[in-house]
Amino acid sequence: MKNMLGYFSHRGKEFIITSYNLPRPWINILSNGKYGVLLSHTGGGFSWLIDCNLNRITKWYQDVY
Repeated sequence: MKNMLGYFSHRGKEFIITSYNLPRPWINILSNGKYGVLLSHTGGGFSWLIDCNLNRITKWYQDVY
């Protein structure tokens, strides 16, 4: 099933985005409990250690397209 944003793969296990112009950012958060990374579908994001508000390792990077 295709729509204006993308479609599901043939096996239905992933959604393939065909346009970067999404109505809201697609955010992924990766963490092991101590170290974490927040990444958007356009490449923006930041990383932290222990506390995402107080111990940021990198600055927030806004990738404006």
